[in-house]
Amino acid sequence: MTKTFASTTQAGWIAAMLIAHAALLPAQQIAIGGYPSPVAGAQPVSITAGPDGALWFTEEPDNTTSRGGIGRMTPAGVFTEYRLAYPENETGSIVAGPDGALWFTEYGANQIGRITTAGHVSAYLVPTANSGPGGLTVGPDGALWFTEGNANQIGRITTAGQVTEYPVPTAASGPGGIAAGPDHALWFTEFDANQIGRISTTGHVTEFPVPTAGSQPSAIAAGPDLALWFIEFNGNQIGRISTEGVVIEYPVPTPFCELADITAGPGALWFTELNGAKIGRITTAGVITEYPVPAPIIAAPGGIASGPNGSMWFTEQGPAIGIGQVVFETASLSASPDSAAYQADLNFTGGAFAPGEKVQIYSEGIGSAVLAGATADSGGSITATASVPHAPYGPRLFLAAGESSGKVAAASFTTLSKLVLTPDSGPVGATVTVQGYGFGSFDNVMLTWNNPRTFLGRVNADVNGNFSGFTFSVPAAPTGRNAVLGTDFVPGANAPFTVQ
Repeated sequence: MTKTFASTTQAGWIAAMLIAHAALLPAQQIAIGGYPSPVAGAQPVSITAGPDGALWFTEEPDNTTSRGGIGRMTPAGVFTEYRLAYPENETGSIVAGPDGALWFTEYGANQIGRITTAGHVSAYLVPTANSGPGGLTVGPDGALWFTEGNANQIGRITTAGQVTEYPVPTAASGPGGIAAGPDHALWFTEFDANQIGRISTTGHVTEFPVPTAGSQPSAIAAGPDLALWFIEFNGNQIGRISTEGVVIEYPVPTPFCELADITAGPGALWFTELNGAKIGRITTAGVITEYPVPAPIIAAPGGIASGPNGSMWFTEQGPAIGIGQVVFETASLSASPDSAAYQADLNFTGGAFAPGEKVQIYSEGIGSAVLAGATADSGGSITATASVPHAPYGPRLFLAAGESSGKVAAASFTTLSKLVLTPDSGPVGATVTVQGYGFGSFDNVMLTWNNPRTFLGRVNADVNGNFSGFTFSVPAAPTGRNAVLGTDFVPGANAPFTVQ
């Protein structure tokens, strides 16, 4: 079964927003944004760029069906969800296959899954029972290679579904991440044995120890320097191993950050920190920079991949569930005010666009509904006005793109909560309708009368933090100005009501 959500329902940038506008390359800046997941409780795990220009990701079981899933999101923020048939299925890695489909591991079902860009799902059982398929990558031989953490094996599956398995020499080594190397071989991590393994396409395995004892290497990726780079979950380090097996380790500045994933990206390797709530960047010289991922509550970055629009894309787990984006800015944009509620007036200013080009400011990601448009002056500057669109509470980004230059800019902004009462005055006993905007995604909002303190009820917000249709009768209260309060896991809002 599929569920499709148009971008008009996606207010877009939940974790999203500014952060470090930190210089990476000359005249290049970074900003971080994200999109809230439209399926409550469906935790995104691994992510990859698909052949259709969208992002594809695996999901742990959601709150309603208890089934794992595969998600698809366009760069404009349009989500499509595909629930898998196997109950309580735990999905793992996902990659774009050589056959134009997406392939993924199904840990709970002991299968390798395949999904076309049209959403057709098929699956292939791994011969060894309870093998625990986890990491997955495309090999140099046109097949897909995967790790079997429970069976202590490396698996190979052709696009026709034929599976071959190869044992890892070290017993109970816990194979985890896997990546194709520059030497026509596959490289994998051994989480429990504290080793990095290499397997040829004919199945010959060589193993190399990681210097730091108990470091627990997990995800691994090929770097731009013809080496392999991996994360050490317990060692709190990034490791580099040459194809000759020489290992160098680099400590991550944030302690106990729980490194989750690593991949090659613009100019460096990029990694995620679950507990550190950061995106990290490490150069091939070992220089590390960390960028906080802002969120209303907690952002726990998981999988990460290069993707559309030249951005890095990552999954967000924990209370802030969604897909995040690292934007590399080549122009500038700011919003005034920098925080407001739904429908408030916004003024945008920007610069460094091409003189005379049209610039679009989007309500969500690039390609979504246009929030405002402008034409750059002779100096490349723009001004524009708009109203605050629907969005859940918290920091977010507005993206602008130049039509001819392709330059991209991001403005940081914080969406505030808002309550609207209809009517906003009347006698005791009058019926009042409450609408809410900009609360937390899927939060359960408590509504309270202020004087005397009276509980009115609870209402569930949608993905954008909005709700409508809640009614109550005005309780016994003093005449004059009173208020209704709306509170959840965010600061909330209040609306005045005059008792006549």
